[in-house]
Amino acid sequence: MGRNQHLRDIIRSHHIRADAVVASDVADGAVTTDKLGANAVTSAKLATSTIQTVTHTVTSAELLALNATPQQIVAAPEGGNVLVVVDWAISTQGGVPYSSIAGGEDLAIKYTDASGAKAGQDVEVTGFLDQPTPQIRLAAGVGGLAANVTPVDGAALVLHMLTGEITSGNYDLKVTVNYRVVNVQ
Repeated sequence: MGRNQHLRDIIRSHHIRADAVVASDVADGAVTTDKLGANAVTSAKLATSTIQTVTHTVTSAELLALNATPQQIVAAPEGGNVLVVVDWAISTQGGVPYSSIAGGEDLAIKYTDASGAKAGQDVEVTGFLDQPTPQIRLAAGVGGLAANVTPVDGAALVLHMLTGEITSGNYDLKVTVNYRVVNVQ
Protein backbone atom coordinates (compact mmCIF):
# COMPACT_ATOMS: atom_id res chain seq x y z
CA MET A 1 0.00 0.00 0.00
CA GLY A 2 1.37 3.40 -1.04
CA ARG A 3 1.88 6.31 1.34
CA ASN A 4 -1.00 8.35 -0.15
CA GLN A 5 -3.42 5.44 0.20
CA HIS A 6 -2.32 4.94 3.81
CA LEU A 7 -2.96 8.64 4.57
CA ARG A 8 -6.38 8.45 2.93
CA ASP A 9 -7.24 5.40 5.04
CA ILE A 10 -6.25 7.22 8.25
CA ILE A 11 -8.33 10.24 7.36
CA ARG A 12 -11.33 8.11 6.35
CA SER A 13 -11.24 6.20 9.62
CA HIS A 14 -11.29 9.54 11.54
CA HIS A 15 -8.18 8.72 13.54
CA ILE A 16 -6.72 12.12 12.93
CA ARG A 17 -6.72 15.02 15.38
CA ALA A 18 -8.51 18.19 14.34
CA ASP A 19 -5.27 20.18 14.76
CA ALA A 20 -3.09 17.70 12.87
CA VAL A 21 -3.51 19.43 9.50
CA VAL A 22 -2.19 22.98 9.26
CA ALA A 23 -3.35 25.25 6.44
CA SER A 24 0.23 25.96 5.41
CA ASP A 25 0.72 22.20 4.82
CA VAL A 26 -2.10 22.05 2.24
CA ALA A 27 -1.25 23.03 -1.32
CA ASP A 28 -3.32 25.76 -2.97
CA GLY A 29 -6.26 24.18 -4.77
CA ALA A 30 -5.91 20.88 -2.88
CA VAL A 31 -9.34 21.17 -1.29
CA THR A 32 -12.16 21.93 -3.71
CA THR A 33 -15.91 21.84 -3.30
CA ASP A 34 -16.18 18.60 -5.28
CA LYS A 35 -13.96 16.94 -2.64
CA LEU A 36 -16.24 17.91 0.25
CA GLY A 37 -19.12 15.69 1.28
CA ALA A 38 -22.68 16.97 1.15
CA ASN A 39 -23.34 19.30 4.10
CA ALA A 40 -19.72 18.88 5.28
CA VAL A 41 -19.38 22.59 6.02
CA THR A 42 -22.21 23.60 8.35
CA SER A 43 -23.03 27.03 9.80
CA ALA A 44 -21.52 25.95 13.11
CA LYS A 45 -18.16 25.37 11.37
CA LEU A 46 -17.97 28.86 9.81
CA ALA A 47 -16.36 31.87 11.42
CA THR A 48 -18.84 34.36 12.85
CA SER A 49 -17.59 36.97 10.39
CA THR A 50 -18.73 34.79 7.47
CA ILE A 51 -21.82 36.13 5.73
CA GLN A 52 -24.19 33.25 5.04
CA THR A 53 -27.07 33.26 2.58
CA VAL A 54 -30.36 31.39 2.61
CA THR A 55 -33.09 31.50 -0.03
CA HIS A 56 -36.62 30.39 0.81
CA THR A 57 -39.76 30.26 -1.32
CA VAL A 58 -42.99 31.45 0.27
CA THR A 59 -45.94 29.99 -1.64
CA SER A 60 -49.00 31.98 -2.58
CA ALA A 61 -51.08 30.08 0.01
CA GLU A 62 -48.48 30.86 2.72
CA LEU A 63 -48.40 34.53 1.67
CA LEU A 64 -52.19 34.81 1.97
CA ALA A 65 -51.91 33.68 5.63
CA LEU A 66 -48.62 35.42 6.47
CA ASN A 67 -50.02 37.70 9.19
CA ALA A 68 -51.42 34.81 11.24
CA THR A 69 -48.72 32.31 10.26
CA PRO A 70 -45.24 33.81 9.73
CA GLN A 71 -42.90 31.62 7.67
CA GLN A 72 -39.49 30.57 8.98
CA ILE A 73 -36.76 31.82 6.66
CA VAL A 74 -33.58 31.06 8.67
CA ALA A 75 -33.46 28.19 11.15
CA ALA A 76 -32.58 28.96 14.76
CA PRO A 77 -28.89 28.63 15.64
CA GLU A 78 -27.72 26.74 18.71
CA GLY A 79 -28.19 28.49 22.05
CA GLY A 80 -25.53 31.07 22.78
CA ASN A 81 -25.71 32.32 19.18
CA VAL A 82 -27.79 35.03 17.52
CA LEU A 83 -28.65 35.72 13.89
CA VAL A 84 -27.75 39.19 12.61
CA VAL A 85 -29.35 40.19 9.29
CA VAL A 86 -26.94 41.99 6.96
CA ASP A 87 -29.56 42.60 4.24
CA TRP A 88 -32.41 40.82 2.53
CA ALA A 89 -34.16 40.70 -0.83
CA ILE A 90 -37.57 39.57 -1.93
CA SER A 91 -38.67 38.90 -5.49
CA THR A 92 -41.57 37.63 -7.57
CA GLN A 93 -41.84 36.21 -11.05
CA GLY A 94 -45.16 38.01 -11.50
CA GLY A 95 -48.56 36.52 -12.16
CA VAL A 96 -52.04 37.27 -10.84
CA PRO A 97 -51.38 40.38 -8.70
CA TYR A 98 -52.41 40.48 -5.06
CA SER A 99 -55.24 42.86 -4.20
CA SER A 100 -56.97 44.24 -1.16
CA ILE A 101 -53.65 45.46 0.22
CA ALA A 102 -54.32 47.77 3.14
CA GLY A 103 -52.01 50.39 4.58
CA GLY A 104 -49.41 48.89 6.90
CA GLU A 105 -49.51 45.46 5.30
CA ASP A 106 -45.76 45.40 4.87
CA LEU A 107 -43.33 42.48 4.99
CA ALA A 108 -40.94 42.25 7.93
CA ILE A 109 -38.11 39.97 9.02
CA LYS A 110 -38.52 39.22 12.74
CA TYR A 111 -37.03 37.02 15.43
CA THR A 112 -39.01 33.92 16.48
CA ASP A 113 -42.62 34.76 15.49
CA ALA A 114 -45.19 37.50 14.76
CA SER A 115 -44.58 39.18 18.13
CA GLY A 116 -40.79 39.09 17.80
CA ALA A 117 -38.43 42.04 17.44
CA LYS A 118 -37.66 43.29 13.93
CA ALA A 119 -34.36 42.09 12.49
CA GLY A 120 -34.26 44.34 9.41
CA GLN A 121 -36.08 47.01 7.43
CA ASP A 122 -39.67 46.40 6.29
CA VAL A 123 -40.62 46.02 2.64
CA GLU A 124 -43.60 48.06 1.42
CA VAL A 125 -45.94 45.74 -0.51
CA THR A 126 -47.99 48.44 -2.27
CA GLY A 127 -46.43 48.80 -5.72
CA PHE A 128 -44.79 45.40 -5.28
CA LEU A 129 -47.23 42.55 -4.65
CA ASP A 130 -50.01 44.32 -6.56
CA GLN A 131 -47.99 44.20 -9.80
CA PRO A 132 -48.46 41.48 -12.47
CA THR A 133 -44.84 41.80 -13.68
CA PRO A 134 -41.68 40.40 -12.03
CA GLN A 135 -40.52 42.56 -9.11
CA ILE A 136 -37.60 42.72 -6.68
CA ARG A 137 -37.08 44.72 -3.49
CA LEU A 138 -33.94 45.07 -1.39
CA ALA A 139 -33.95 45.92 2.32
CA ALA A 140 -31.25 46.67 4.86
CA GLY A 141 -30.60 44.45 7.82
CA VAL A 142 -30.12 45.67 11.36
CA GLY A 143 -27.94 48.56 10.18
CA GLY A 144 -30.92 50.07 8.40
CA LEU A 145 -33.14 50.26 11.47
CA ALA A 146 -33.47 53.56 13.31
CA ALA A 147 -33.41 51.92 16.75
CA ASN A 148 -30.97 49.45 18.25
CA VAL A 149 -31.82 45.80 17.69
CA THR A 150 -31.77 43.30 20.53
CA PRO A 151 -31.17 39.95 18.84
CA VAL A 152 -32.74 36.91 20.46
CA ASP A 153 -30.47 34.07 21.62
CA GLY A 154 -31.11 30.88 19.64
CA ALA A 155 -34.06 32.36 17.69
CA ALA A 156 -35.08 31.72 14.08
CA LEU A 157 -35.86 34.47 11.58
CA VAL A 158 -39.37 34.60 10.16
CA LEU A 159 -41.13 36.55 7.42
CA HIS A 160 -44.27 38.28 8.71
CA MET A 161 -47.06 40.41 7.17
CA LEU A 162 -47.37 43.24 9.68
CA THR A 163 -51.13 43.91 9.66
CA GLY A 164 -53.98 41.79 8.33
CA GLU A 165 -53.99 39.35 5.46
CA ILE A 166 -53.96 39.97 1.73
CA THR A 167 -57.08 38.33 0.34
CA SER A 168 -56.27 37.43 -3.26
CA GLY A 169 -53.42 36.93 -5.70
CA ASN A 170 -51.41 34.03 -6.99
CA TYR A 171 -47.63 33.91 -7.21
CA ASP A 172 -44.79 32.82 -4.95
CA LEU A 173 -42.18 35.01 -3.27
CA LYS A 174 -38.48 34.23 -3.21
CA VAL A 175 -36.86 35.55 -0.01
CA THR A 176 -33.06 35.76 0.24
CA VAL A 177 -31.43 36.70 3.55
CA ASN A 178 -27.74 37.45 4.07
CA TYR A 179 -26.84 37.04 7.73
CA ARG A 180 -24.14 36.27 10.29
CA VAL A 181 -24.26 33.89 13.23
CA VAL A 182 -22.70 35.65 16.23
CA ASN A 183 -21.65 33.82 19.38
CA VAL A 184 -22.84 35.75 22.44
CA GLN A 185 -21.31 33.64 25.18
